[in-house]
Amino acid sequence: MNTNQCITPEIVKTVAKNSRLKLTPEEVRQYTKEFEEILKTFEILQQAPTQGVEPSFQPISVNNIIRDDILLPCLTQEESLRNSVQIQKFIKGPRLQ
Repeated sequence: MNTNQCITPEIVKTVAKNSRLKLTPEEVRQYTKEFEEILKTFEILQQAPTQGVEPSFQPISVNNIIRDDILLPCLTQEESLRNSVQIQKFIKGPRLQ
């Protein structure tokens, strides 16, 4: 694939129109050049030897990092209120604004 003939200013204008973007002539020239560079990069990537390589949809294995739910004894009401400034049989926090 020859990328120099692939991306034209007209294609960039069409993509911009479909995306509801208004581009200046300078932006059209800039994006034409950038899209060509992107396609050149993909051409290089397509040359990588991938025969016999399993596809990897997740490059890093996903493991469950959540610990097991272990039932532990709870604090009693007295223990939880021990350091409370105002003891009214509940913990009173600061007022939200």
